[in-house]
Amino acid sequence: METHNTYHNLIDAIIDIEEDPDSRDPARGFPRLLCEYFFAKESSENKAIAGYIYQIPIPDVIKQKGLLKLAPEDIVQMIEGENLNETLCARIMLQPAYLKYAFPHHSPSFSKMPPDIKGEIIRLIKERNQMILKAFEKMQQDIQATKERNIKTLIALILKNVHLKTGMPFAKISEPVGQLIEKNFNFCNETFIASNKQIHEINDDAKIKNLLKSLFVVKRFDELAELTQAFKTEAKRFTRRTQRILQ
Repeated sequence: METHNTYHNLIDAIIDIEEDPDSRDPARGFPRLLCEYFFAKESSENKAIAGYIYQIPIPDVIKQKGLLKLAPEDIVQMIEGENLNETLCARIMLQPAYLKYAFPHHSPSFSKMPPDIKGEIIRLIKERNQMILKAFEKMQQDIQATKERNIKTLIALILKNVHLKTGMPFAKISEPVGQLIEKNFNFCNETFIASNKQIHEINDDAKIKNLLKSLFVVKRFDELAELTQAFKTEAKRFTRRTQRILQ
């Protein structure tokens, strides 16, 4: 069974869900989060798994606080439980539908599984529980960073993500990236609060392209266009985060 991702963008997944009127209520949003994010592959490939997840009782703290304000300690009891069988991921991953999906060559009953498969299932349950807890920990770190980030730091982060997502190599530069950002953009030391002035600044096409040409090895027009689009996509993502968190 394959290793799952580490759920780095929980904050964006929750904003997506909360922007949909059908799942704005945390009681509807949480099972959707489980289906579309933490158990996305399984739920999309097996409707019985998705159906079971939507029947899991929602803790009161989730209904009261909403998803974005959940700290790990708010859901730790639900995720960790009194024992392994009562943990969030065990309640899902020990279901016959899940076992049949994940281990199709064995009986879909944990008690009838061979000892080595039982050990693998227990390891996967513990691993997924921890990944979910760490995702909520990182989300709160992301929220705090969003509240404190200035424009120069934001642009540097956007550039890092553009590099990761496009694979475009950095050029050799003769001065620090921060100085290049300050040469191209205004208001660099302002905390980014997604004001109209700031949004206009970080989406200025000419300034973006000048900075990208300084930082990346750009040989063709289409490469610059790809980088510029990636920059604007990231800027939009962080703008949306900031607007949602500060509202």
